[in-house]
Amino acid sequence: MNKKLSFMLVCLFAFVLVFNNVFAVTIWDSKSSSGIYKTSEDDSDFKLPFIRVNSQRVEIDEDMSQTGIICTTSTVDVNAKLLGRVIICSNDTVRINNDVDFAIICSTGDVVINSTVKDAIIFSTGSVTISEEANVTGNLTLYTNELTVNGAVDGNILGAAEVSKFNNVIKGQLRFDSDNIEFGENAKVEGGIYINTYNKDLKIDESVGTATIDVVEQTTVTWKTYLYRIVNGVITNLVIYLIILLFVKKDRLNKMMEKMEANRVLKGGAYAFIGLLCAVCMGIVLLMLLAKLGVAALVFAIACYIIVGLLKNVIFGTFVVKLVEKRYTEAQIKPNNILVAIMTFLILEVLDIIPIVNVIVSVAVFIFALGIIVALFGKKEEKPVTTETIKVE
Repeated sequence: MNKKLSFMLVCLFAFVLVFNNVFAVTIWDSKSSSGIYKTSEDDSDFKLPFIRVNSQRVEIDEDMSQTGIICTTSTVDVNAKLLGRVIICSNDTVRINNDVDFAIICSTGDVVINSTVKDAIIFSTGSVTISEEANVTGNLTLYTNELTVNGAVDGNILGAAEVSKFNNVIKGQLRFDSDNIEFGENAKVEGGIYINTYNKDLKIDESVGTATIDVVEQTTVTWKTYLYRIVNGVITNLVIYLIILLFVKKDRLNKMMEKMEANRVLKGGAYAFIGLLCAVCMGIVLLMLLAKLGVAALVFAIACYIIVGLLKNVIFGTFVVKLVEKRYTEAQIKPNNILVAIMTFLILEVLDIIPIVNVIVSVAVFIFALGIIVALFGKKEEKPVTTETIKVE
């Protein structure tokens, strides 16, 4: 859950920074400030989709019906109506004290809802509380550590929480992943309960509603499991590598690899990585404005991420093999390319099972693989040819 939230926050802030600097002048009503921000003190008429980036508390104290993004490192208090589609990113508590039509909330703190909300998607590393005064008339999608529902919910509740407490009526369905669920005396789920859990002892009283509990078996990770993962990864990557060698002629591959220069690959990979992040964020925002264009941007970015993510080790390994081959050839030694490929894949798979290190290595290899792809489609930079004039006496 934390990874999902972190990824989304990074994407949104990357989008804000890049899109704001390039296109905001003509498309977005964009402003940033370092003090306390209140919508009532903003002289904008909010005719365009808006972006507000702030380092201190944000208070929405004037009704808004436009689409926009609000980002802050502090708290957000929604004390007026939000009738448009709004994305709220906060590094602290978010409090919804007035009616909201649709909102996507990302918070590293708590989220508290004290009013009527039609539909909402909430990512929180803290807790989410639906107070007794709150009323959710649509669907609520949540990913959080702790959820407490004291208000009425007319729609469905979807998502996951480590600990969840329900103390009111849910007219829709409850489809949730949780290991610790409590239902109060007034709790009732009319649409049915569907729970995924690791807790084998989890039971739900029939008076709350018809419940389907799927217990997910926890597998004990042993050295045999890690060994299987490593061997399976090495064999899979090696097979794909051999298929590439089978269908791509060696001369063609050598010409392609001539374009590979470390600086150029890293630079191209970094640009491509930022471009994919921006494409994801642009797609999320455009879904609220131009649905077809937003879907196209998301599909393109996600497809690139999946394809490169699956093949990144093979792409990186192919580059390492050709690099080693070049160095050995210069030393007049014939290398064993298959052995080099196996050793490269083996090192990558071993690093992949080490916590924290696996994330760093995976991102680095992914960026490097992107850079290799960019370099393959680019033209090799030719060094200027210098001519010397020889004087004949």
